[in-house]
Amino acid sequence: MNKLKILTFAAVAALVLFACKKEEEPKPEQPIIKVTDKTYAGKITVVLNGDSSISDLDIQVITDTSKTDSVVLFFRQVKFVPAMPGMDIKIPVTSSAQVYPAVLSGTGVTPYLVAGTVDTPFPSFRVDNIQGIVTNDSLKVAMDFFAVKAMGTIAQGSVTPTSFAGAVKK
Repeated sequence: MNKLKILTFAAVAALVLFACKKEEEPKPEQPIIKVTDKTYAGKITVVLNGDSSISDLDIQVITDTSKTDSVVLFFRQVKFVPAMPGMDIKIPVTSSAQVYPAVLSGTGVTPYLVAGTVDTPFPSFRVDNIQGIVTNDSLKVAMDFFAVKAMGTIAQGSVTPTSFAGAVKK
């Protein structure tokens, strides 16, 4: 009889403990940012010599396969002034994809002009103060183009603030 009481008590205690045990809620998973070859369509704002211009632009975000913490922003047919012919420009930036949204940053970056399959460094300009975020749905980035050399109406040493906001192109 004693053994039966002990066994019953142990079974009841186990049931009470089991019933009182809090189920752990699963932690929400962070979204995975897949930026490879996504193109974002949006508006670019350029402030050149005090005049602001806004135009449509597509930027492709490409994972840099040689570095795990970098992406390349591929500006397709960008115009910094309305009368300028469109140019393809690539800008390598640092990307922290361990957080959501991924943080883009960089300073002192040499942009590249793209002609066909050739990327040529464009040392007449330097890109500073790159700050942005990228998600699976949107891209927001701001940066300053610094004129290392004078070009046309752009004086040496002038800074051209540039920003872009867009969504994944469908």
